[in-house]
Parts: sequence; structure tokens; C-alpha cells
Amino acid sequence: MSDENQESEGETVAYDSKWWSEDLSEEERQLYPEKHWDELPGASLPESVLVERNVPIEMSDGLKLAANVFRPDRDGTAPVIMAFTPFSKDHYGQRAHLGVSEKTAFEAPDPGFWVPHGYAVVIVDQRGTGRSPSGGTGGAYDYHDGIEWAGTQAWSNGNVGTLGHSGLAAFQWEVAAMDDPPDHLEALIPWGGFTDPERESGRPGGIPNVGFSASFGENIPLWQEDFEPESRPELPSVWEGTVELENITHPLLIGSAWADREHHLRGNLRAWRRASTPLEHKWLFTYHGRKWNGMYTPAEHRNMQRKFFDYFLKGSDNGLDEVPNVRLSVSESLFDFEVRYEQDWPLPRTEYTKLYLDGQDGSLHQEEVNRSATVTYDSESETESATFDITFNERIELSGHSALKLWVSPLDADDMDLFVVLRKLTADGHEVNFPMDQAPGENPVDMGFMRLSKRQLDEERSQPWLPVQKTVRAGEPEQKVEPGETVPVRIPLVGTSTAFDADETLRLEIAGSHRIDDELLHEFDSVNNGIHAIETGADHDAYLQVPVIPEAKNYSSFALEPRKSVDDT
Repeated sequence: MSDENQESEGETVAYDSKWWSEDLSEEERQLYPEKHWDELPGASLPESVLVERNVPIEMSDGLKLAANVFRPDRDGTAPVIMAFTPFSKDHYGQRAHLGVSEKTAFEAPDPGFWVPHGYAVVIVDQRGTGRSPSGGTGGAYDYHDGIEWAGTQAWSNGNVGTLGHSGLAAFQWEVAAMDDPPDHLEALIPWGGFTDPERESGRPGGIPNVGFSASFGENIPLWQEDFEPESRPELPSVWEGTVELENITHPLLIGSAWADREHHLRGNLRAWRRASTPLEHKWLFTYHGRKWNGMYTPAEHRNMQRKFFDYFLKGSDNGLDEVPNVRLSVSESLFDFEVRYEQDWPLPRTEYTKLYLDGQDGSLHQEEVNRSATVTYDSESETESATFDITFNERIELSGHSALKLWVSPLDADDMDLFVVLRKLTADGHEVNFPMDQAPGENPVDMGFMRLSKRQLDEERSQPWLPVQKTVRAGEPEQKVEPGETVPVRIPLVGTSTAFDADETLRLEIAGSHRIDDELLHEFDSVNNGIHAIETGADHDAYLQVPVIPEAKNYSSFALEPRKSVDDT
């Protein structure tokens, strides 16, 4: 099959797909240089790559989806790396500085890297997107059928892995969590993926974020047959937050950027904790730097992905079983970080330490505070906030999940939105920020969100170190208060791995608005009105619980010693 568009019934139709970046302002383009699709094309594919475009893949209900297939131009078979995309398989070229080839679809695996290493790459337009027709019920049904198709082609060795970022990672959770997952699915690399977009980005803490919505571009199907969809039940969906992650038992390599705290990081860490994959078959790869770069560019990152797939899809005895489970990137500053290897997340030796809030002087203390104080701020102000500091007298590492307990009152309303940020300050008082995609150089140590009426916790899922809200969705139960009524609330923060030197300061900031300049992707529809009050001390045990890590055991290489179970550490 040639590399030309192949249309149904011999008809050739020009396909000029559109992308939401065409409407970006110049300022937004500076924040999103990766989205300049046509300005800097990537490298050409090697001649050894056979390209088959618009291959029809028939689903179990009869609908045909459109796929691009990239595979070695030689005899024999190859393992398959598959991605289902809502963004169009034909949106190519994430700019040369990401180190990808010109045929790399947005957030999808790069055929220019994988095919020369002996893999076939299949990128499929989801039902009703790109070149695939609509109708019927798709979702995990289609991913299941696509994987089984890929595993039974003459050029396939029968082993299929999945790889992709964001939505292309989220769909992996859905298919792997099916009651009857595909027989040919062997391993997954969800690199920065939602598990519940409402909790992680759409309504974090229950606060509606109206500044971000995914745009899937135009749907111009190659063929639109007379299709009578069969009735079949809807399957659990990431977008509805109904996927049972505990059903997942396949090998996992989960890639997570600390820069992705406002979107995918929370979901990746949740999947790591909840998936039933045995510890010896799952890896968490955290990294410092921007999220898209981290999937494609650093040689270490790509080599780990390849090592993982070589082991599970090719059967290579390459020492993956000796790689510790967690690559931990510990942030120091915007450009500085240290890497070491751990056995699990959260780290089993974590010392969860409570830092009590003292409202009289705006400080944090390891000892309980006996004196009472009330701190107030204008919840509608863009500058007012309540801040609490602690300056460390020795080097300290915070790696894991922090949680905040507050006693709060909206003095003039029956509800309130709380925006929480942890910041790092140098000895001379300057803030240290970290990489972030949508707001470069403005990522703090950690952050959390809470709408007070959504404060009820899911007692079954919550842990002492990680409160989990029962719901964040609109139209579901709320617990509003009387104006001036003081109630306790526990707020989870997303997650961090950050080091502080002696004389550096950890600052807790609580405000009525999001204090990170990220208008491109975050604009919150807040209920805040009037003055907020925070009670501290005596009967109001307000505290920030942080994950303190004792002196770390450092692995200087992957294979210094055998892996150990968590119980052995």
C-alpha cells in the first residue's frame, strides 16, 4: 500500500485537518512552541520504514476505523506499539527540538524511533475523530478490537504494547481495566495520563476549571457506510471517573513529569497506587522538565521505554528485572535536580510530619500550637492570602504526598474555594520555581484545591497521608455551611519531590484564587465572596502534613544489587 491517502471507492479527497493552535494568540504561541505544527517539521523517516496510511480496521460491530501503520520494510514479524488518538493520526510534527520524526502524531509514539528498533507502530483515529466514521459505541471496545487486529496480522509477532501521552495514555487505562482485556495486550506505557479528568483538571477539589477543554479537531471520515450500530452497554470510562484501576494487572511503565502537576500527575500517581500489577512488573519514571520533552527527547527516557518493551514484547533478557521500581527525580531549582532509584511510591520509609499553623506570627511548627489565632483574607482579592513559613536548619527532602488540615469559615457566604500552594524560598527570601509547560518557570513545590461544600471524604479510599474526596462533580451531594460557621477540612496536595537546603524556607499559601499565572489552561469559576477566616491553635489543630524522607539509599546504576520487595526495605 502506498503512502498516499487511500479513499473509499477510489475517490481522492483532500484532507486539510485543523488544529486548535491556529486560534492561539502570539503570547499563547510563545507558551506553546510545540504546537507550531508546520513551522519546524521533524526529521524524515528512515527509508527502512514502510508506511501504510488509512488502513481500515474493522471493529466487532462492523464499523471500520482508519489507521496509519509504520513497520519495518523487511520480511518477518515485529511486536506492535499501538495508540488510539482523538487528535487525528495525521497531525504530524511536534517540532524538531522534541527529537521526533515528521510522521509523529500529537502525543503518539514516534515511528522514526521505534520502527528502526524492530517495532511496528499503529496509530488509530478513534471512532468519530480524524478519518474514522462515527456511530455506535466505541471506547474500550474499539481499543480491544484494534489490539486483537494488530496481534493477528501476518507482520506481527502477536505481542502488542500501548504508548502515548495525555488522552492517548488515558485510553490505555480503559482497555487494560476491561473485565475481558485483549489477549494480545502485553504491556502499557501511559506517559502522563488522566485517570479521572474531573478530579485532576476539570474540577480539582470540586472547583470548576472553565479555562481548559480538549479540542479534538475536525472529523472528516474516509468512508461512511450505511451502518446500523448494535446496542451494547457503555463501558467504564476515564472521562466519567468510573474505570476500576484495580482491574489492571498488565506490566506498566508510568512516566510522570513534576511539571505536569496541574493535569496528569495526580492521575498517574493514583494509577500507580491502585493498579493490581505486581510490583515486579511496574515502574514509575518521574522526571524534572517539561512533559512533552520528557516523553521523546532525553536518551535515558527513550532507552527506558525501549528496555521495557524489549523485555515484555520481544522477550529480551536485558536486565529490566533488576531495575528498581521508581526513578525519583528530586527537584532542587528550575534547572537543577538529582536522580536516584527507589522501590515503591510512596516511599515506604516516609516520615509523615505535621507542621502546625500558628496564625499569630504566620509560622509552622513541629510542636502543637496552644495559642489561638484567627487569620483572615479577602477571598476576592488577587493579592491577599494567608501564609505560614518554616525555615529548615538542615537539608531536608520532601518526596510524596502532603495533606493540609484547616479550620475555616466563609464569613459572608455558605461556601468557599480554597487554593493552596507550597513554595520554596532561598535563604535571602527569593522564590525558587520549577519547570511547567503552561506557565514556564512558575511551578511551585506543590498545590491543592478544595471547594468547601465538596469536603466530604471517601473513607474507603482515603489514607492518613492522602485524603480523597467522595465527589467533585456538579449535581452530586454538597455540604454547605452557615455564614460564619467554622468547620474542619482536609485538603490533598498533588505530589512532590523537592529538596531544601539549610536556611531555606517552606511557605504554605492559602488564597481565594489560583496564584499561578496560567490563564491559558486555568480559569476557575469560583464561588468566593467576602472574607475567609482560618482558625489555628488550641482547639483548632490546623496542620500541614509533609512527607519527610530520611537519608536516601542511592543506586548509582540499575543493576548494583537485586530488587527487593517493599517488605524488605
